[in-house]
Amino acid sequence: MIGDLKKSQIDWRQIKRCVLAECKKLDARIAVVGTKESASCLLDIIADTDIPLAGIYERVEFNGKPQFHGHPVHPLNELSQLKPEDVVVIASSAEATQLYDTFMRIRSLCPCRVIHLKTLLRTFSLIDELKDPLKFEFDHFLFGNGLLPLSGESSYWHPVPPDVDFRDKTVLELGPFEGHDTVMILDQKPKKVIGLEARPLNYAKISVMRSLYNWQNYELLLGDMHLFPQLVKDKIDIIFCAGVFYHSDKPWWLLENCMEQCDTIVLCGHVASEHSPSGQQKRQVTLASGTYDFEVYPECGWEDGLSGVTSESLWFKEEDLIHFLDYHGFRFKKYSEHVNPLGLWMMSVVTRK
Repeated sequence: MIGDLKKSQIDWRQIKRCVLAECKKLDARIAVVGTKESASCLLDIIADTDIPLAGIYERVEFNGKPQFHGHPVHPLNELSQLKPEDVVVIASSAEATQLYDTFMRIRSLCPCRVIHLKTLLRTFSLIDELKDPLKFEFDHFLFGNGLLPLSGESSYWHPVPPDVDFRDKTVLELGPFEGHDTVMILDQKPKKVIGLEARPLNYAKISVMRSLYNWQNYELLLGDMHLFPQLVKDKIDIIFCAGVFYHSDKPWWLLENCMEQCDTIVLCGHVASEHSPSGQQKRQVTLASGTYDFEVYPECGWEDGLSGVTSESLWFKEEDLIHFLDYHGFRFKKYSEHVNPLGLWMMSVVTRK
């Protein structure tokens, strides 16, 4: 990631400008967790600038008082001494879900905002990805009946969720992809829609749709859906989570974050069932709410624009998903379902009891 880019002088100059710009937007002291290559590159970038450093922290236990780039390295438990307005940056090239334990540990130690190094690289990743031409997978909908439905055509990709009033609400849409559900949400007259997309290419596609449809009350963010509490500043009334939670290798983390931040979740996607393709690998995971048998599916990582960003994903069984939501105080109400070549696709509205 950032270390590889440093080998190219042109890319390194560009990435340095992009990361510095993101650091300045934080308007806070930065605490760096990690002392390996990624942390080294980040410290090189902010060296001799006016960006204040709140310290360097390391998960590994050590003796004495080691130095890194001329700064003392502190044990992770000293993060408790930081101020709430400070920002902790996890300097790692790993994906967010691979850093789950680190995020949880830091959150238990300090009240600061915690971000991933890739958040500081989002501007550069967008610029780099746009070197290739944009290609829309669902242009037949987006530029056809999505814009001007003919007689008998459905206006929306998904039906409008029943008993959900979007009017004058702030809606967070996770993984909008190309904006085919965004069209439906915005037609319900919300106060604001915030789209959070992990893939730079999809971010660019949605930017095109925003211009084409002239969306006025729309904000688009580039980042990992599991980290939306750190990326979204607005108070959220409704989370629209369609077609994404089954692309996660830690779907429980995503859903726990959703339930912590919002009382109403539109939850649509594949679940493990008798309709799943045969021969799927199983994985047992024990959480506070119980032990679950997930189906394991391969993902293409960053190789295409349709899959999750990790190498595999875990699918809840529908009955396990209902139990998990119930344990956390939420009611599950399914309003539609169908079977496609990948298995059972369900659409539901999840609300706090």
